[in-house]
Amino acid sequence: MSADRNYVEISKSPQLVGLATGAADDIQIARVFLLQGRWEDAVEECTRVIAAGQECATVQATLAKALAIGGEFERARASCSRALALDPDNYEANELDGHLCYREGEYDRAAESYDRACGARPNVAALWLMRGRACRASDRRESAREFVQEALRLNPEWAAGWALLGQWQHEDGLEGEAIQALRRAIEEDPGCATAHYYLGRQYLQNEEYIEAKAEFDLAAEHNPAAVMGQIYQSRWLIERGDCEAAIALLESLIGRFSNWAPAYVVLGEAHMAREEPSEAIKCYGRALELDPSLALAYAQRAEAWLALGREFEARLDFEEAWQRDPGMSWICTEMPPSTMDH
Repeated sequence: MSADRNYVEISKSPQLVGLATGAADDIQIARVFLLQGRWEDAVEECTRVIAAGQECATVQATLAKALAIGGEFERARASCSRALALDPDNYEANELDGHLCYREGEYDRAAESYDRACGARPNVAALWLMRGRACRASDRRESAREFVQEALRLNPEWAAGWALLGQWQHEDGLEGEAIQALRRAIEEDPGCATAHYYLGRQYLQNEEYIEAKAEFDLAAEHNPAAVMGQIYQSRWLIERGDCEAAIALLESLIGRFSNWAPAYVVLGEAHMAREEPSEAIKCYGRALELDPSLALAYAQRAEAWLALGREFEARLDFEEAWQRDPGMSWICTEMPPSTMDH
């Protein structure tokens, strides 16, 4: 490690003032190791500082970050908590605590930590966006949108931020705002597949089918893995009666993602719309081979069996659907009540 010590130019940050020179140097070197991905060496440097009696919030926060990079999340949280006990306003500790809590699904605490981090560094757009994500996850939707808007005020050219805001506005029924934000995302980055996808969903919801198809096409063009856009497009084609085009699109999708069960379910829907229950049954069967938990596939296959007059098989599939999702009992009304009587 001596070579690293020779080339690192040490510049004491305010958080390190008051530490012995050697301890401050060790923390700075630990940070260089983090940049190099050498998390174990960073842990060793931080541990040396603490063992020398030079513990502070900054060294604990640096240690926590190294441990998190190494996947030792329980130890990382312990070090992060220690850093916050030493200095509740430490920026690095609050930022990392937010990330760790968000990862564990503790969204309210994550939002509080991001709040403190934003107070310490109010000009960091990414922090405001993460604060928004934490609020969104805890169903504080209006606050979430406000925090993302603040992130975009700080970085107005951030296409991904505009796309996220537009997605949330779409999901919250704010049609005009959603279209405006999604178009802004595309203006900043014409290749933003997420923005094209949600703009397509918004157009589809508004029954603007030609515009929706164009956006789904662009989403797939810029990100071939954006398969949900093609699923929506396929269902739109089925609703419009163009089942042949839907089947062609789905078969192309399956050609690239042969183990993705939802594509087979929608392909089954297309065959049912064409009054081809036998083909639909094959599609639903393949979907269930890939994912036996798909209650919807069982339910729709049951309807296909009924279309063929095969009531026994339909009963079995309705039963499987009900067992996996009791909330789907409404689909079983075509069968005698005793079939679903539990």
